[in-house]
Amino acid sequence: MTAADRERWNEKYRGRGCNTSHDYLPPAWVLDALEKLPPGRALDIACGRGEFPVWLARRGWQVVAIDISEVGLALAQESAVRAGVSVEWRQADLDDCALEIATYDLITQFRYLDRTYLPGRLMQALRPGGHLIAETFSQTPAGACGERPCRPEFVLEIGEFPIIFHKLRVVLSEVVNIDGRGWARFIGEQAPSRDAATLTEL
Repeated sequence: MTAADRERWNEKYRGRGCNTSHDYLPPAWVLDALEKLPPGRALDIACGRGEFPVWLARRGWQVVAIDISEVGLALAQESAVRAGVSVEWRQADLDDCALEIATYDLITQFRYLDRTYLPGRLMQALRPGGHLIAETFSQTPAGACGERPCRPEFVLEIGEFPIIFHKLRVVLSEVVNIDGRGWARFIGEQAPSRDAATLTEL
């Protein structure tokens, strides 16, 4: 990302309050996946105002959350304080930020797409048996993005998530159309036993 990208996101969040409601719920398909996972260490990518990291922390997860916008992260921290939870917020450019190897039981990535810089680092960052959950805009069988306009560079082709995260076992890969827009959903699992040397080769 560039300084212009960071400022664009800062401007988006300026004048918006933090999420003071505890009524936030992830989508049903994410809830179903998380019900099968015991709380552990989680990483949320491009977290914005932090609704999902705060939700995870309230359920016993140890959460690291990354975003390029310091304005969004300030709102996220305010939400965490109001909820009485602790989240490690990191302001970073996802194009070049360093991630710990074999550290996270869960990595989540919503409405963010990077085909080049990030996927390998995310796969390295998962612990053996860890899960990655992702969702972003997608083409649909009916055409690009379904019925709504979109920028093609930010839209997955059908079946692209398993290619991007090719070292993970596919638990779920599907495309759905919601309100005229295509969404790709993906859940991948790291191999149960991977040593650090193998992970660095991902």
